[in-house]
Amino acid sequence: MRSPSKHSTILLVDDNAGVRDILVHLLESLGYCADTAESGEEALALFDRGQYKTVVTDLLMPGMSGWDVLEAVRRRDPHMPIIIVTAAPVVC
Repeated sequence: MRSPSKHSTILLVDDNAGVRDILVHLLESLGYCADTAESGEEALALFDRGQYKTVVTDLLMPGMSGWDVLEAVRRRDPHMPIIIVTAAPVVC
């Protein structure tokens, strides 16, 4: 497995501050930098201004869902890796 470069920045989207903090700590311990957003709208504004290697988004958020974020990012960059996470016990 290759180690991340110092400039590998991940965009992390989650409406729960505690989850964001845990994921940022995990990503940084693996050598990544992380920009965070608490909503899909904020994430897209950051995405349009930044250069990201990956987007990690929560699935269930108020306003834009993780699926909405995925669709909007795909329109901007069809090759961007996107990881969707959720704490929900069931996803229908």
